[in-house]
Amino acid sequence: LEREGVFSPSITRMVLEEKRRVSMIQRTKTNRVLMVVGTPITDEQGNIIRVVNASRDITEVSQLRSELEEAKQLTEGFRQEVMNLRKKNELEQKMVYRSDKMRKVVTLAHKVAEADSTVLLYGESGVGKEVIAYHIHKWSPRKNNPFITVNCGSIPEKLLEMELFGAESGDPDNPLGQMGLFKKARGGTLYLDEIAEMPLSVQNKLVWMMHENDRSGDSRKVRIIASSGKKLEDEVRTGRFREDLFYRLNVIPIEVPPLRERKEDIALLLLHFLGYYNNMYGKNKQLAADLLEKMQNHHWPGNVRELRNLSAAVRRCCSCMSG
Repeated sequence: LEREGVFSPSITRMVLEEKRRVSMIQRTKTNRVLMVVGTPITDEQGNIIRVVNASRDITEVSQLRSELEEAKQLTEGFRQEVMNLRKKNELEQKMVYRSDKMRKVVTLAHKVAEADSTVLLYGESGVGKEVIAYHIHKWSPRKNNPFITVNCGSIPEKLLEMELFGAESGDPDNPLGQMGLFKKARGGTLYLDEIAEMPLSVQNKLVWMMHENDRSGDSRKVRIIASSGKKLEDEVRTGRFREDLFYRLNVIPIEVPPLRERKEDIALLLLHFLGYYNNMYGKNKQLAADLLEKMQNHHWPGNVRELRNLSAAVRRCCSCMSG
């Protein structure tokens, strides 16, 4: 059958030749891709009397894997581009604040940066949790090692597991093998955004991976910073989040207040972002006092993200005007 091209290679032949259990990808004449495990059955004298093959059709997985590899190459390119932009545009990541509430947050972040403790950031969407996480990394001894971000709510369950933990070569769901972000972030920081959205099956593996991470040496250890817009205690009570994972993450909780609770920062942030876009586009636009006052009194449901996007919109609108 192998010679006739019905399938290739023959797992039975390989087991008989190598006299051991064989696990191999097999392709058929009909263009199917199988993950086959051949197991020898021996008699009392150790002679092989039969071979039992267990086959699993992974054609669709293999096709998905090829598409995923192409997507990952693009993603890696984008990630490198983002990292380069992050280095070039430190101004964009600058901590801008005046309020006492944010001063307390930044002071605490500065203190915990020197330690390797896990940090859990709470706060509404758009308050700047990733900026805080980035600065904790930047202020830490890990600053020259990777800072890797993954949004746990934007990636399908199976792909999220593969993205975080990778897989060994020969895994039926990942036959080519892949290094996960945990390994890529060794010596650096792994930022798990929207951790409350992580599926329970991935949470299970994360608990085990964090346990193994804690046992590793300091040079190989990954620092975990997680963030959530939801109270994880509530998610634990409803059974949507593992209690043991919550306690592993909730070592140093930091709550980032919404913009409406720190109005002293609004004008400063507006001027900062307007200056940033003026510098980027070679302009010198300014905000009228009455407009600035209206913006300070706005509720800002989208927080700093909304304010930044509005600053960009103001810059675009102003660029179309002569005055």
